[in-house]
Amino acid sequence: MEIYQIRAFVTVARVGSLTKAAEALSLTQPAVTAQIKALEQSLGVALFDRSGGRLTLAKAGEILLPTAESLLVLGAQFKAEAQQLQGSLQGQIELGMPSEQPDFLRLGELAAAVTQRLPLIELKTQTLPAATLAEQVSTGRLPAALTIAAH
Repeated sequence: MEIYQIRAFVTVARVGSLTKAAEALSLTQPAVTAQIKALEQSLGVALFDRSGGRLTLAKAGEILLPTAESLLVLGAQFKAEAQQLQGSLQGQIELGMPSEQPDFLRLGELAAAVTQRLPLIELKTQTLPAATLAEQVSTGRLPAALTIAAH
């Protein structure tokens, strides 16, 4: 089952004609017919009754049409969300935290802001003694660390 087959099914059901559906989808009528037949084969049910040269929704088609329409809406939403993510920063942020007073530093707001504003970024933390954090940052083994210092 493919999304283009579901789109063909929904379009034929809406317009009531293979020829009109083919025009709406910018396809040939045999291509739409093949897509409908392939979908029916993969589902194991007839979606349309073909009698007397007419094409009408079969009972299974009537039942499945709302779900098929929902799938198309979800497919469009999926594509829109993916397009919004294009060009977004992705990867990991590694942040060291001093182990001497872990309850003093609360990362809830920072983590929430990163998750909300940078959905493709994964925030990883390491809790180590402050001296070790400073050494790891200075040698480049850790890109950043939070420290607590008196003024």
